[in-house]
Amino acid sequence: MRIVAFLGVFLSCLAGVFPCRAQENFLEFPGGVRVLYWSRQPLETGSADAEYAVIFVHGLQSRTKDLTPVLSASIREDPRADRVLFVQPAFVTAKSCPPEFRGKIAEWDLKKHDWRCGDPSIGDSGVSSYAVLDRFCELLSDRGRYPHLKHILFCGFSAGGQVINRYVAVGKFVRGEHLDHSFVVGGPSTYLYVDRRRPASDGEFRVPEPEVPESDIWHLGLNGRNAYASSLSEKEIMENFATRPVLYMCGDRDTGKRGLASSVGAMTQGENRYRRFLNYQRYIALFPEWAKASRFVAVPGAAHQMSRVFAAPEFLRLVFGGRE
Repeated sequence: MRIVAFLGVFLSCLAGVFPCRAQENFLEFPGGVRVLYWSRQPLETGSADAEYAVIFVHGLQSRTKDLTPVLSASIREDPRADRVLFVQPAFVTAKSCPPEFRGKIAEWDLKKHDWRCGDPSIGDSGVSSYAVLDRFCELLSDRGRYPHLKHILFCGFSAGGQVINRYVAVGKFVRGEHLDHSFVVGGPSTYLYVDRRRPASDGEFRVPEPEVPESDIWHLGLNGRNAYASSLSEKEIMENFATRPVLYMCGDRDTGKRGLASSVGAMTQGENRYRRFLNYQRYIALFPEWAKASRFVAVPGAAHQMSRVFAAPEFLRLVFGGRE
């Protein structure tokens, strides 16, 4: 009986997940740069069935792997699940690169070539990690390839949440008139601030005393932006924040220190991820137009757990283009 029960569960899981099962694909960039990504098909192929696309950016991992099954499993009961196309880039370092791809795909590091900041990959023909997201959006926006696509969701968790937060500000994707775009920033270690003010102990926002110059350096602040981000003015960045709808999410028990950015600059944002999440909500409220485009959801009982945070109904509605 146990074997029969196990087979039933196994087959039901296959039935729910297999249609969204991803494969290894590659984006080609000038100079012979190849970027690994996972999706159920090469994006250049197109799909007449896809109506929704989810571009997901992973966090820091000892080995970069495909996490799209985790996301697809969360929606498999929805009758529209087979119309969702999941895409996940592989922003790998020398340590996290899958062994079979070492030396064959673009690699970053966490110093001079930090994919979280939109830096270019290592090498003379390096490609910005943010330019990879631009390319995904370009392909998905092609009406000839995806005639029925109507919504693209950019989302990331942990380090991936850092990427999406900054990509909202400086991303250069071209918005097709037939497509809506949404963004989800999940459980990041730090956020992008647009001026020198930081949360103070009395609940106000002011310039720290003594000053902490590194707190205002990209990607914690706007000074010293890299090549990709510096092509936009501060005014354009604020326009992006005001016009791109973003859902910020964090578990209300995400108070641990593991993996938390702990530099002097990062600590000006708060003592843990959940506190930084709450502080950022109050900070954005200082900018009325930015606040209109922003929503914040604290997920009850969740720690630093993507599978729980992105199982919240607010996230699942956004997969299908819903806003409320």
